[in-house]
Amino acid sequence: MTALEGFILFVAVSLIGWAIVELKYRAVGFEHSEEENVANEKAVALLKKDGYKESNIRDILSNSSFTGFDAV
Repeated sequence: MTALEGFILFVAVSLIGWAIVELKYRAVGFEHSEEENVANEKAVALLKKDGYKESNIRDILSNSSFTGFDAV
């Protein structure tokens, strides 16, 4: 088998695998169960009660240290 035949075979198998995954994604729906929804709502409520604020990239950069560590 030459390198070109191997490459063509690789591309063909990749496309077939991709097509199978796409068809499965469109055919099989996913929804969270009611128990998961209740647990997620409780977690969000608890985080908001404790004063949780989601950080954006500016907050992270302003609070981070980029000096590194000194060797011992």
